[in-house]
Amino acid sequence: MGRSRLGYVSSTNIGAITPLYISIPQAIEYLIVAGGGGGGRRTVTAEAGGGGAGGLRTNVIGATSGGGAVANTTQGLHSGVIASDTIYTVTVGSGGAGATTEGHRGTNGTASEITGTGFTTITTVGGGAGGGQSQTANSGGSGGGGYGSGSGGVSAAGGAGTTNEGFAGGTGTTGGHPWNSASGGGAGGAGGSNNGAGVSSSITGASVTYARGGGGNYATTIAFGTAGAANTGNGGGGSTSTATNGAAGGSGIVVIRHPNTFKQATTLTVGTVVESGGYFIYTFLASGTIGWSQ
Repeated sequence: MGRSRLGYVSSTNIGAITPLYISIPQAIEYLIVAGGGGGGRRTVTAEAGGGGAGGLRTNVIGATSGGGAVANTTQGLHSGVIASDTIYTVTVGSGGAGATTEGHRGTNGTASEITGTGFTTITTVGGGAGGGQSQTANSGGSGGGGYGSGSGGVSAAGGAGTTNEGFAGGTGTTGGHPWNSASGGGAGGAGGSNNGAGVSSSITGASVTYARGGGGNYATTIAFGTAGAANTGNGGGGSTSTATNGAAGGSGIVVIRHPNTFKQATTLTVGTVVESGGYFIYTFLASGTIGWSQ
């Protein structure tokens, strides 16, 4: 759709049109990533699993949502109409805390979403917590990784992922020390000895990878004991010793864009806007609001 304008002939009588009206957008593209899960805490006889990545959804044509899903064109802002003078709430999920008690799992990340009048709420599930010897991994947007123990040859499976958002965490293994705890699942692949893969998005104009699983004790991409970076939705790694806590998951992010042939948002709190590549691009690193008025 192009510009919709009303205008008048200028006093110079040369036929110049001064635009008085530009239509507000109808369809908006988005990337929504929830907070990543926190890692579990090790015991003397068991390694702890990494947290799962936050769920990831996008409707950018040609892009991929989490869990191997195609761009999510049937949900959210495409299913309704943006209303003038309506405020839409953007929630950016926080990362889950790492476990503070030996053998326990961390906590799940929290959801990210866009809500408002006129369209179906778009929401993503926080990443599942990484497991410990006393508490198994949680399910989430992507599932937390399971623990591995040489004591009695015990290990545990990871948590499940959420359809169209992420993959399951890996299963820990047994054997000689160091026992293999599993990494959390990611938006782009299941957890295992290495991190669950993330998903790349170019909605901001540059390719960035989001929602990787947190590290089990053999992981390299996000190392064992390493926190998920802010605004990535990455899971946190399991703890590296009985004296350390599991690492926290990274907070999520929400990005919205629409062609610059439509009116720029007139209400924008907390989020930032840039005009680039023919789009207005709004990035939320924390919760805020957005809206358009004629």
